[in-house]
Formats: sequence, C-alpha cells, structure tokens
Amino acid sequence: AARVRELLLAQVAPEHRDALAVEVRTEAHDATVAGVDEGGALLGTVLFDTDRAQVRPGFAPLLDRLAAHLEAMGGGVVVLVGHTDVRGSHAYNTALGLRRARSVYEALAERMSPELRARLRVESSNDPAAHVGPESK
Repeated sequence: AARVRELLLAQVAPEHRDALAVEVRTEAHDATVAGVDEGGALLGTVLFDTDRAQVRPGFAPLLDRLAAHLEAMGGGVVVLVGHTDVRGSHAYNTALGLRRARSVYEALAERMSPELRARLRVESSNDPAAHVGPESK
C-alpha cells in the first residue's frame, strides 16, 4: 500500500500532494462512491471469478447499499460496464463482459422496488470505445 501511495504521489504536482488522500480498501463494501470523474460517480466495483459472470456473495453489501441509494434518489441512470482480461478472444470477452454487466443489473434489480426498476435507466454497449456517462445520450 505504501508503494502504491508513493507511485500515485509521484504523479501529482508537489503543490497538490498535501491535499491528496490515498486509501487502501480491502473489502468490497467499504464505500458507496468509489470514485468520480467527468462522466459522474463510480458507485462501486464488482469483481468476478475467472471466466465467470455470477456475482460473488461478498458483493451483496455493496449492492444493498447501491439499491438503497437509488431508492433514496428515486431513480437515475446506471451505467454498467463489464470488464474482462485479455485471455479470451475479443468476441468471447465482449460477450462475457455483457453477461457480467447483466448479472450485476439483475442482482441490483432484485434489491429494488418495482417502482424504482420502472424508473431506472440502464445503459449498455458492446462497443469498447463507447463513452459512458451523461453526455453519451
């Protein structure tokens, strides 16, 4: 963790280093917001076993919190991105990534009220270059 912090700090201008906080999180359910960029908030990351698309039980608390957060907001837009590694063919990995995204959606949807599911917009694409976020509409 210390080495990762050092590497990150080396990428930041000296005058901004004091304002940077680096945390190491080892549990899947440590936070609802995992990051923010120009596309919006990253609400979490769900990891999968190799060549699998089933959501692991350890990610249930994260999905519970995300569903509760969406319920409190009354809906919104959720962009699910399913990533893979480079071991399979492009076509296989694209299909696996979409299965993973669908698996997360289904796990999230079963935690939401029917009213929220009806108002929730989920974006997906099988184009790896496609932009995700509010301006992709």
